Amino acid sequence: MFRAALLASVPLALLAAPLRAQPTPAAAEAVPGRAAPASVLVRTGQHVGHGRVVLHLPSLPPYTMRKSDDGWELRLTGDYALDLSTIRPLTELSGLAARREGGETVLTLRTNMEAEARSATGSGMLWIDLHPTAPRATAQEAERRRLADRAVNLGLMTREQAEAALRPAARPGPVPVPKPAATPPSGPPVAAEGEAALRSQLLAQIGQMNGAAPAAPARRGASPAAPTRPAAPVRPAAAPAVAPAPAPAAAPARPTCGISPLFPAGWQAASGSVADRLTALRAAFARSQESLAETADLAEFYLAQGLAEEAVALAQSRPTEGLPSPDQARLARAADAARLLLRQPVDADSLLLADRPECEREDLALWQALNAAATGDAARVAALVPRARTALREAPERLRFALAFALADTVEEDVEALRSLLAPLRNARGSEAEMAGRAWLQARIARLENNRDEEMRQLTRAAGAGRTLPALFARARLAGLQAEATGPEAARAEARLVDVLRTYRFEPLGEEAAVMLGGLLVGRGDYAGALEAGESAGSATAHPGVESRGALLIARILRRLMTEEGGSPGVGERLALWWRYEGYATPGERGDDIRMGAARLLLRQGFPGAALDALRQLGPATAASPAGMALLAQAEATAPEGDPQRALALLRDLPASPEARRSTAAALARLDRPAEAARALDGLGGIADRLARAGYLYAARAWPAAAGAYADLLRDPALDAAGRAEATPRFASAAALAGTRPAEPVPDTALAVDATSMQLLRLTAASAPASAPPAGPQAGVAAIRTAIERARDIEALLPPQKDR
Repeated sequence: MFRAALLASVPLALLAAPLRAQPTPAAAEAVPGRAAPASVLVRTGQHVGHGRVVLHLPSLPPYTMRKSDDGWELRLTGDYALDLSTIRPLTELSGLAARREGGETVLTLRTNMEAEARSATGSGMLWIDLHPTAPRATAQEAERRRLADRAVNLGLMTREQAEAALRPAARPGPVPVPKPAATPPSGPPVAAEGEAALRSQLLAQIGQMNGAAPAAPARRGASPAAPTRPAAPVRPAAAPAVAPAPAPAAAPARPTCGISPLFPAGWQAASGSVADRLTALRAAFARSQESLAETADLAEFYLAQGLAEEAVALAQSRPTEGLPSPDQARLARAADAARLLLRQPVDADSLLLADRPECEREDLALWQALNAAATGDAARVAALVPRARTALREAPERLRFALAFALADTVEEDVEALRSLLAPLRNARGSEAEMAGRAWLQARIARLENNRDEEMRQLTRAAGAGRTLPALFARARLAGLQAEATGPEAARAEARLVDVLRTYRFEPLGEEAAVMLGGLLVGRGDYAGALEAGESAGSATAHPGVESRGALLIARILRRLMTEEGGSPGVGERLALWWRYEGYATPGERGDDIRMGAARLLLRQGFPGAALDALRQLGPATAASPAGMALLAQAEATAPEGDPQRALALLRDLPASPEARRSTAAALARLDRPAEAARALDGLGGIADRLARAGYLYAARAWPAAAGAYADLLRDPALDAAGRAEATPRFASAAALAGTRPAEPVPDTALAVDATSMQLLRLTAASAPASAPPAGPQAGVAAIRTAIERARDIEALLPPQKDR
């Protein structure tokens, strides 16, 4: 939202410094006769517990990972020139090689140990983590060191005592040691209420860490001072105290990096005014002829003042040095931090994101959260914010505001995360714009807590900050709240909101106004106006990789229109809005409920083709669900462009239901199997189902059954006028062609007014027997002549053959 509040997304690879020398494979050779393949940079980085190989791809192709004799193979679909010239050694790798096989590019990862390869993608990168099989002792030792660190932090022991406890005791030889009667769990300690409970728990686990059983009362065992002299236990289950077992050899867990302050010294606020400090730094920069040290000083000053664009521009103007140096590292860190403020993801091997093998960085979670914000990964940011809050307090004050606002923009609907970001700002004193931003943040928290009075109070404070950006946002929000009332003032507030939308249409402020106006119109039932407002903000977001809030508003309105039954607007208007805005339905499975609801409406209104188009966009899981399969079968069976064979295949896997029987009948009818379609509807009592069944019997030329089905329908008073107009001529034709009268006559009042049908029925009633006439010579010449005359009369009255 704010310029200083633009940040970045969680890193996809944390690449550390090179370890030991190792042969560097050459890049893949080009294949003669083919177009120049896309160049792909391949990098490596060493992490604690695993190594990582990263490919920077122009676009993500289909790929597979499989085990090979000497490691793993990554197979990419397509031709790529893998640049392996800059890779760094990895503990897990003995070498990399690239080749092409047919239409695939193969990267071979030769491992010098048993390792598991795990692949993942994001932000145009594909990376593979190689995890060696870790011995059990490593995890145990890590747990021991973690417990010791917690004990030191709680004041239960000094650092020297903890280090001494972690050292394994020297022993002359192996001694059989019985196991203690009860072993505390080796997993992470369960959170206890109160410091006393935590101290007690830590003491018990530290005792286990040192290899000794907890001290028992004298009546149950010997004194711990005499471990070699077991006392007679009172209970058989009690075990004697014994000497501690030797600790397994394992790599120690990493302590927290004791770096204070967490941020480089150049990022801290300097003495004197900002103008004087800037003048001095620029003068030193000019006198040194833009040396690397003075460039880093100036970039760090820009960053500390929240001037991210200036810091990035300064870093980009400086060519990269051939050899790394501390000043070059300072400049790179400052430039990457500035990019994060501008919501630009940084490289995976950025120094800000690099883990340290010897200790845990306290500020790493902050930069990871900022990198996650650059791609709009709100869930990742919310998970990292509690850990990032401590580091945020250590930031220079102006930079602290910028960092907090950038994270808040990503988790704007998560009240707990917003509270965590507000905490480091409560006692800070910033500029007018920063204080307005803090009030705006407090107003957002109040809105999420449904505290309208507090929200109005904080919005009023923020709105009084002149022409600052937070003040403009607060005024737009105030206008939206005031427009919810009635009267002239509400109308003027709505007009101000519309004016903000038009003025800042392609800015985040216009997006905010569009979302508020859309919510206001939805409350009034004006869905068309709300969708139009959301569309006007469809391209206003300034957050790369983040969905537009206007598009999200349209998706919410479509979900309401397509999934809620009844109410206003009517079905026709709902479908009209769907056809106009269906492209805004949330992509992927998140929007499948919208597409399913739209398909139901379309099928109900007789648009199976449009329903089939919507259903073919369902995600795999939704399409394979019973509800998805049932809708898809109905659309395939009834749409002209559908596949009735596929419909029958889908229906075979579904339980029997009236809807499934209707879809089965429709599919069979399209396959020119009307008699089977009629049998599929046997027993269904609805008027529509009975009409369809009679129609299938008529199409199958089963005249007696069709005449009986239409007679039953015509005698039903629930049959409407349209149904009677359709059933009467078909009943007359079927009865005449069957040559029989129905056992129960249909009264004339139940028939539609149709002269031809009435004459045909009278002729049939006068000449046809109640059952089929006997065949054979016994009928006589007179009977034959009568039948011929009757047939001629009926043929003259029947519709043409194509209409039967």
